[in-house]
Amino acid sequence: MDLTAENESTLIEPIETKATSFVLPKDYIVYVSQIHEKVNNLINHRIWSGIDKLKLKQWLKNFDSEEEKYFAACVLDNLIYRNDAQTESMLYNLISIDIPNLLLKHKPVGINPYATLFGFRSSIDPQIRLVCVRGEFDGPSKSSHFVARMLKRKMLINEGWMITPDQIEPCMNSGIKCFLFIDDFLGTGNQFDNMATEIMLKNKLSDPDCFFAYAPLTAHSTGIKFLNKEYPGLKIACVEKLDEANSVFNSAFNDGLNTPESSRQFYLEFMRRKAALTLSDEDLLGYGSLELSYVFEQSVPDNNLPLMYWNRNSSINSLFYR
Repeated sequence: MDLTAENESTLIEPIETKATSFVLPKDYIVYVSQIHEKVNNLINHRIWSGIDKLKLKQWLKNFDSEEEKYFAACVLDNLIYRNDAQTESMLYNLISIDIPNLLLKHKPVGINPYATLFGFRSSIDPQIRLVCVRGEFDGPSKSSHFVARMLKRKMLINEGWMITPDQIEPCMNSGIKCFLFIDDFLGTGNQFDNMATEIMLKNKLSDPDCFFAYAPLTAHSTGIKFLNKEYPGLKIACVEKLDEANSVFNSAFNDGLNTPESSRQFYLEFMRRKAALTLSDEDLLGYGSLELSYVFEQSVPDNNLPLMYWNRNSSINSLFYR
């Protein structure tokens, strides 16, 4: 399944001389029109099923000058949007392919990697616990983590094999030795680290009889490197991996004219002027300065540019809610 086909950038005729400030390519009007048409088609065909046309229209009103309108089109062209159907497919791949491959590679004692999905659905204890990093298993509140709900409702996982991080130790005491942390997104790794500190995961990793793995749907190389260093005994698997090339400023402005530096500076100046924000440069670039535009229909990681979701004490109309 090609999860990125709808996000392939529309190429602009290259211009040889690089600019030191943000400027318009000569064919920007055509490009902006093409991107608006593309986005409306993605919404109409429900590929971007969680985006409302009216909300998109309000977001586009943030941009006044021709440079700003071109900048917004580049950001939209770069947006990676995972609708619920795609997210469900990713979760199925995680449970039925990536996690079994990880278990097959490391061979935890007493675990059959080939029976993983069936085992999670069965009433017979698979001797594995799925640890939902955030949220409850069910319920309508924002605190309910959509991956946990999807595991239960869409994947038909037996809720008895799903636990919260604070339940790991009682499960260990009852003889369970294999624990898989399930999450939607790994950015810098700080959020997982905070949870791991609370439950004293490093002490648990020292138990040679136990197996711990972290399996987010999508993981950034920054977070993978951090967790590999801080938790060398923790295994990591994911469906989709991001890196510095996925920064908006490294990937969105392929016009042969603007640079990551000029587009980044243009964005920072725009946010300070338009939004009147007191956020630092680091915060304006997304948590950990990952500079992403990567969104799930039910979840917006804070590693995204605040331009996509910020609506507090600001004149910015947000495109997504957090």
